[in-house]
Amino acid sequence: MDEKIAIIALGANLGEREKTLTAALARLSERGIVVRAVSPFYETVPVGFVAQPDFINAVAAVAVPAEMTPENLLEVLMATEREFGRERKFLNAPRTCDLDLIFFENETRNSPELTLPHPRWRERAFVLVPLADLFSRHHNANDGGHHKGGNGGGNSACNGGGNGGHHKGENFSWQQREIWSARAAEVCNLLRQTDVSGVKTLSGAKQKSM
Repeated sequence: MDEKIAIIALGANLGEREKTLTAALARLSERGIVVRAVSPFYETVPVGFVAQPDFINAVAAVAVPAEMTPENLLEVLMATEREFGRERKFLNAPRTCDLDLIFFENETRNSPELTLPHPRWRERAFVLVPLADLFSRHHNANDGGHHKGGNGGGNSACNGGGNGGHHKGENFSWQQREIWSARAAEVCNLLRQTDVSGVKTLSGAKQKSM
């Protein structure tokens, strides 16, 4: 294997949110992080500290060189956040650019600097719904389930639909990998138990191939 696949979650609720996240993905590409697929953008209500503007969220699948470690990728993500004005004033503070490492192949970490998989990905509708859309492009995770609330975005993805995310290239290396099939099924199972009423498809958003 000459590359590894990771999943990152993107978020912003300050400034030109969609423009910033699109630019951040382009910047990752310039730094050798190949963006393979991006979910649709969603507008979501804040979690934790709620007295702040709504977010735009998405997830992306990226390919990194085989020699890159999760810690290396985390450094690139944090450097990109800083470049786009990210300030960590307090927990769950408003932000111009948030790039979270959710999965890195099937690797695990439990250190002060990095926990893999991301410790709260199962609890976050703003991650689960875009993940369902992303995975639906490459896997049949349909087992007839449904989830509560929202506008049906995650439900349609888990039923083989989706909201228009894009993938790049024909040789998308995760397509035949059991790890990602298992993740896709887990996402759809979690959505049945998750209230996604705070996750809305971004009106008029047009996703761009990276």
